[in-house]
Amino acid sequence: AINMYRGACRLFVGGEEIASVEGTTQGDNLAMSLFAVGTLPVLRRLELVHDTVAQVWLADDASGAGTLRSLRLWWDEIVEAGKKYGYYVNGKKSCLILKDTSLTKEAELLFGD
Repeated sequence: AINMYRGACRLFVGGEEIASVEGTTQGDNLAMSLFAVGTLPVLRRLELVHDTVAQVWLADDASGAGTLRSLRLWWDEIVEAGKKYGYYVNGKKSCLILKDTSLTKEAELLFGD
């Protein structure tokens, strides 16, 4: 996507100027719409391939509910499919919430990374 200003935006990072020529600029009215359209292929693939995981998305934040094994497969798919569309998962900002704490060991084995 080109930015709304039809030219490079000037960004100042660490005292240096760089030109931003791709994507959307923060505050651009179309930014969220373009992001939503860009992530639709990932969402649709997840719905088709991992129909046992209930998922909810808000912008670039996702949540999924299901068995540990199905969630691990879903997670792996988000990571791999997302790369094709410029959606990069930040595992450090992600967490797993267990309803049943007796599954803690199994969760650690599946999601230890």
